[in-house]
Amino acid sequence: LLGFITNTVALGLLPLVDGGAVIGLILLAGMFMDGYMAINTTILMETKGIESRYTGAALGIIFTISNIGNVISPPVGNSFESIHPGLPFTFWAAISAVGLITLYFVKETGRRKKLFGTPSSLE
Repeated sequence: LLGFITNTVALGLLPLVDGGAVIGLILLAGMFMDGYMAINTTILMETKGIESRYTGAALGIIFTISNIGNVISPPVGNSFESIHPGLPFTFWAAISAVGLITLYFVKETGRRKKLFGTPSSLE
């Protein structure tokens, strides 16, 4: 979750900085991506109702949706460059923020729930 938040904030700040800060924000945005994918896959496999026999299908659906986004979001974001050079990064940060908000609604079912319980807002 921290990596996802860091990525979203770094993308959102990119249009506002210049020079060496751009390199720092790009490093921050990219540093956590592999960890995010591993956690995303684990969360999916621990989601209630996704049994071992459905894991492959669920992963296939999630990765298909992800790859559709990977194909569509760069040209759509780049089309905003004609309005303002920083607007594509704002668009991509907004997409990331929507994903972060969506993750809030995923109920904990695995080891973390056993240790910490479920937040009352999700019950």
